Amino acid sequence: MEHMNEEGFAEERKEEIPETIKQMGGLDDEIRIYVEDYVYTYLYQYGRSMGATEKIAALVGRYMEINGELICVVSGAIQGRKTIQSGGVESFCDETWEDIYDQMDTYFVGQELLGWVHIQNGFGSYLMTKDETFHLANFKEKWNLFYVLDVVDHVDTFYVQNQTTKTLRQARGYFVYYDKNEEMQNYMMENPLMKPKIAMEDMEMYPSEEEEEEPAFAPRESIPPAEMERMDAAKKIRAVLQRREVKAKKQKRNRYATMATFSCVLSAISLCLGLSLVNYMGKLRDLEGEITVVQSAYSTMETRLEEKLAEVQTQAVFSVETESFSEILTETESKEKVKEAVGVWHMIASGDSLTRLSEQYYGNGNWVDDIMEVNDLDNPDMIFAGQEIWIP
Repeated sequence: MEHMNEEGFAEERKEEIPETIKQMGGLDDEIRIYVEDYVYTYLYQYGRSMGATEKIAALVGRYMEINGELICVVSGAIQGRKTIQSGGVESFCDETWEDIYDQMDTYFVGQELLGWVHIQNGFGSYLMTKDETFHLANFKEKWNLFYVLDVVDHVDTFYVQNQTTKTLRQARGYFVYYDKNEEMQNYMMENPLMKPKIAMEDMEMYPSEEEEEEPAFAPRESIPPAEMERMDAAKKIRAVLQRREVKAKKQKRNRYATMATFSCVLSAISLCLGLSLVNYMGKLRDLEGEITVVQSAYSTMETRLEEKLAEVQTQAVFSVETESFSEILTETESKEKVKEAVGVWHMIASGDSLTRLSEQYYGNGNWVDDIMEVNDLDNPDMIFAGQEIWIP
C-alpha cells in the first residue's frame, strides 16, 4: 500500500483518478470505487449469457490512497471459468485461479487483483453468509472489493471490509467512468459473449442494418463526453433498466390495486355471509326450540302409550287366566259329573279300543287315562277280546 505523505506526489496520483464519470448511488466516506464503463457493460452482458445462470468473475485494476482516502479503480473483469459446484453454488478452484492469472498476464499486465464478482440472478444483491466467509478468508486487504450483481432484477452492490468489525459492509455507491481502456477492449473481443435476450420493444441497444458493419466494441477516440455517453452501450442498458424499473413499479402498483379491489370484494362477500349466518343462526335457534317442544310432547305421548300398553297387557293376562281357570273348572266338574253317573264293567269285544270306549260312555275321548288308571293299564293298546275292564 502506498501512503501519500508528500503533497506533490499526492497531486501527481490525483491525475490517475478518472474525470469523466457518472455517479451511481451515494458517496462513501471511506472509499471511492470507480468502474470503467466497458467493465460495467461486460459484466451485465456476462450475467445475461448462457441463460442468465449463476456465475463468478474477477475484478482487476489499481488502488491508491490520497490524503487518507482509499481509491479503487476497476478497469477489467475476467470470467470465472473451470469453476466447481460447492454447496450448491459456483465456487473458485485452483484451475479457476490459474486461468484468471493467465488472463491477467495476457490482457491486464501490471494490474492488481482487486476482488471478485458473484452474479446471482433472481436473488437480488444481498450479501450471502457463504460469500462473506469466502471473501474474508481470501481477500484480506481493505481495498479488496466484492461485487454482487443480479441482471434479472437489475440491481448491483459493492461490498467492502469494515475494519472495525472485520466484516463486510455495503458501499454507499460508486462511479462509472469512461476511458479508452484498450486492455478491456482486447479482452472482450477475445472473449465474446452472446447478446442478451432483451425484447426489441424494450430497448434498441443493438445496431441497425446500416450500423452492423461497425465492430461490437469499437475503440474510443477522443470525443466529447456527451457524445460518448450517447453512443455507449452501457448508457443504453442503464436506460433500459430504468424503463424496466418504472414498468416493474407500475406493475407492482397494478398488482396492489388488484389485490386491494379483490380484498374489498372479499370483505363485502364476508360481510354478506356474516349477516346471512346471523339470520340463519336465529332461524336455527327457533327450529331448535320447536324440535325441543316436539321431543317433549313425543316423550309424554310415549310414556302414556307405555302405561296404556302395560294396563292392556295386565287386563289381557288376567282375562286369559280367568278363562283358563273357568275352562279347567268346567272340565273338572264335567268329569266329576260323568264319574258320578258312570260305573260299569265292560267285556272287550273284537275292534274295541280305550278311545272308542271313552267316546261310547262319556261322549268324548278324554277319559282314556282315567280308564287306564282304574284298570291298572300301562299301554292303551294292550287290551284283548273277552277281557273285562271297569268303566268308572
